[in-house]
Amino acid sequence: MKNFFWITILSLLLATSCGQPEDVLLSQIKDPDVQALVDDSDEMKLLISTNRILRSSSERDRGQIAGTIERAKASAVLLDSQPNNRSALLSLKSALKFFDTIIISERDEPRLNTVLNKARKVMAKFAFAQNIDVSDASWSIFSYRFSNEINPFGSTDVPNKWGVQFVQQERYAVRARGENTRAVLLSPTFDLTQVRNPGFQLRHSFQVEEHFIPRDSFNRSKIMQTAFQMMVSTEYKDGDSFDDVEWKRVDLGKLPLGLNFNTVDSGIVNLSQFEGKKITMAMVYRNNDDLQNHILSWSIERFELYGVAYDFNFQRRPVPFDPDSQDGLGTKIWDHNFNRLQLGNLQQVTLEGAPASFINTERNGVKYVKMQEQGVRGTQLLYAEPVDLGTNAYPHIRVAHTINFYNGPFQELNDVKIVVAEDIAGTEIKDLNWQRIDFNKNNPPGGDWDIYKSEWFPIPSNLVGKKIRVGWMHTAREDSTPVWQLHDTWINNVPELVE
Repeated sequence: MKNFFWITILSLLLATSCGQPEDVLLSQIKDPDVQALVDDSDEMKLLISTNRILRSSSERDRGQIAGTIERAKASAVLLDSQPNNRSALLSLKSALKFFDTIIISERDEPRLNTVLNKARKVMAKFAFAQNIDVSDASWSIFSYRFSNEINPFGSTDVPNKWGVQFVQQERYAVRARGENTRAVLLSPTFDLTQVRNPGFQLRHSFQVEEHFIPRDSFNRSKIMQTAFQMMVSTEYKDGDSFDDVEWKRVDLGKLPLGLNFNTVDSGIVNLSQFEGKKITMAMVYRNNDDLQNHILSWSIERFELYGVAYDFNFQRRPVPFDPDSQDGLGTKIWDHNFNRLQLGNLQQVTLEGAPASFINTERNGVKYVKMQEQGVRGTQLLYAEPVDLGTNAYPHIRVAHTINFYNGPFQELNDVKIVVAEDIAGTEIKDLNWQRIDFNKNNPPGGDWDIYKSEWFPIPSNLVGKKIRVGWMHTAREDSTPVWQLHDTWINNVPELVE
């Protein structure tokens, strides 16, 4: 009855406004957003009347929803001809608030949202023009479910990555876990310059379990407050180092219990302090010695940004590097497959101290070469026979390997690295001018046993056309004996990667 009352009132307004009948108003719509709403509203009414949507809803509910959509459409049409008509704006707002009170099935929700989002955009546009506060009608302006990939989210230079994986009950989520590590998941950059009352919501779960080796203390609440953090920056740009940018911590809302992967909705967390700005959000997982390295993980199923917006834009993070995309590029110059050849005709030499040696090993039927020894100090170089780059104009190198027990301070010292040098007759191997290869993408984070395959990286230009040596250099120090497993190293001529 209430919806019928509003439809009648608005129909009379449309029929009498400026002496023009409703069909004339509809034919003279000026605003493209209003026109899009009218078109979608008519299509939605047809879908409802032919029972192609809302099939599980009652006849009464379908009638109310169809009537409310018609009310929103009529209000928008009236605003198009009378932009300062406050009654029409409040009617549109009231229609949209109605949808907050009803339950729509997950199957119908996406299709219905196409109409609602157009109506919300129209409402926000005219509310901004009339300077009317409609923040209590806030809605989801960006929603992403981590079903198969991270993009449009991304990561920083922090090496440990979040990954999309099955978590429980046939649901997928983006997940970070591990010990002695930090992982940073970056949101797209959200432009809030035309957004009022911004906020966010997560659907997520924590795992917080005491380490199987008893530690001094276990405080689940304190761990959750420290290990799982949401940060916001107004200055982050792609390529920036996470630690060189100013971040402000914000609340995470309702927290999971940390038991049995219980999943909760955080509730809408207010971001009004960033209204009018461009922001990037960072979900930071941290588990290190300060937390005694208990068994932790953070799984996020859905991220939603809320607000009142009529012109909302966001910038996607770059697509994560996919090592498989570089398989098959270029033509082979040289390759050493450690799974097949192991040490083969490679040789090694001590550069300083008394280090361990690279050795052949095998695990689960896979052969490789490993460097691992406790209680030693020094630098060992494993090197190959000379490689003639010949007339190849675009030589690139690539490696597949695993690095574990490799902590941050020693990563900065480059204690594990691939090196190349010009092969000079009569010069001792240790005296060659070895140059480090700084792979930019898909480097092992130094804390797990996964095999990481790098990008194709160009051989230094001063070595192109020459005979070179390829080396694998490992340094062990006090409190740092990283484990390095070598699986393959290639050199190809790859003109596809040269602009």
